[in-house]
Amino acid sequence: MDLDFAIRNSYGVLRAGLLCQSGMSRYDIRKAANAGTLHRLRHGWYATPDHNADVAAAVRAGGVLSCISALKLHGVWTPEHTRVHMRLTDHAQYRGGRSTTKSDALQCGQHLGDLRPARAVDPLMVALSAASGCVSDEELVAIIDSMLYQRKCVLGDVRDALEGRSIRVRRLLNFVDERAESGTESVARYRLARINVNVRPQVRIRGLGRVDLVVGQRLVLELDSVEHHTNRLAYETDRHRDLTLHTLGYLCVRLTYRQVFDQGEAVMTSLLTLIRRREHYFQHRHRRRRNRLAA
Repeated sequence: MDLDFAIRNSYGVLRAGLLCQSGMSRYDIRKAANAGTLHRLRHGWYATPDHNADVAAAVRAGGVLSCISALKLHGVWTPEHTRVHMRLTDHAQYRGGRSTTKSDALQCGQHLGDLRPARAVDPLMVALSAASGCVSDEELVAIIDSMLYQRKCVLGDVRDALEGRSIRVRRLLNFVDERAESGTESVARYRLARINVNVRPQVRIRGLGRVDLVVGQRLVLELDSVEHHTNRLAYETDRHRDLTLHTLGYLCVRLTYRQVFDQGEAVMTSLLTLIRRREHYFQHRHRRRRNRLAA
């Protein structure tokens, strides 16, 4: 294995054995460590000067990067977090469930502690299994949605990874959907679907294109992110889409990331108010129903 490739693939944090497989001898490793081109994190683990800080923190604390921290490095959507999530390895020394090394790393996936890691970052499915015991139900659905949407795995792989988890976790697979394009969309869809509201993702509307979610027949939910909806062109495009939807008879509600994650309860209350008023159905059907009842 090429050394440069091994360093890039390991985010600058490698086991001594992997360095040897890449062409370095034990003497070369000691010489590099003395020269400062390699930094010893703990026994058998080294970091290059341009290493990933989170990966190094997890290894230094006695584990490997896992859970949502590893999933983020794999390019999967993850909820916002500030702690480094790691998996405790079988050689780490822990006291009362916390590392004896002072660190901001958070231990996740204790059930995986018997797996001896070859690399400093857990593989995708190991990281998912660890995350299933750490994140909320709606966040786990969004993570799996992201994995499926990006074709990083298939649903069967996910089922296998979660095989040993609780029935509650495995039942969440009934809510995942590979069409979801963002975590915000996944979370909003899950919150509605779990209370048996009919909600469909990525619906194509004639004369407009695709919209994020449609509740019932006509209540359109567009989920905005800070990254994609702060420039002027996106702002103008969104307003044109809203006008087109209203012209076609749809009711459009546009929600931001912060509304979904920080004001979720208030947003759900508002949406359920619209649903109880049957605003998610086309009005002419209401009129026919009222006429039948009056007759």
